[in-house]
Amino acid sequence: MLAACREPTRLKEPPSDRLQVLKVDIAQEGAADALAKSLEGVDFLFSCLGTTRGEEAVVAKGTRVLLAAAQKANIPRMAIISSVGVGDSGPQLRRSGLYGWIAYAVLSTLLRKVKADLTAAEELVIGEENKRPEGVSCVVVRPGGLSYVDGDGHYEVARADGTIGTSIAREDVARFMLTLATDRQYDNSAVSVGANAPRVYKKP
Repeated sequence: MLAACREPTRLKEPPSDRLQVLKVDIAQEGAADALAKSLEGVDFLFSCLGTTRGEEAVVAKGTRVLLAAAQKANIPRMAIISSVGVGDSGPQLRRSGLYGWIAYAVLSTLLRKVKADLTAAEELVIGEENKRPEGVSCVVVRPGGLSYVDGDGHYEVARADGTIGTSIAREDVARFMLTLATDRQYDNSAVSVGANAPRVYKKP
């Protein structure tokens, strides 16, 4: 397994025989070519790109790089992280009650740049004007509010017309994403995942 990171020091699990770590600057010229060489033989590419507060938006830009790398390395499938409330899942977030309405308002105002970046990334892979290369399929994963609690493996999965919990452990998002390696039902579409995890948004 290979983990390509902008900041490898932030990984909880250190490099080992099971996990190789590659530092990648997605803003650097030639990043797609460099990634493609390292990703040869990979069957599935998982993207957990996110923008740190105060930094330039990176998700759409990075997704372009990953799509190009996937094409060059002949990787047939990938998944990217977005957020519930983006795209056609806005009503889904609001249906979750008062917290959902508050979260939607925050996403549309204080976090509007983040939302615009995620929307642009989704458009690249599943939108009408998508830039997905031929032979590369993609799943957009839209988690509810991400929590730092330990995951327990219990979560809800639904398309935008369904219902999910409003907060989910990061570990459980990862668990769900790993199922996509063998489950193709969501290919080239978006799916939301959530639970009722305690809302802990800072590392303990």
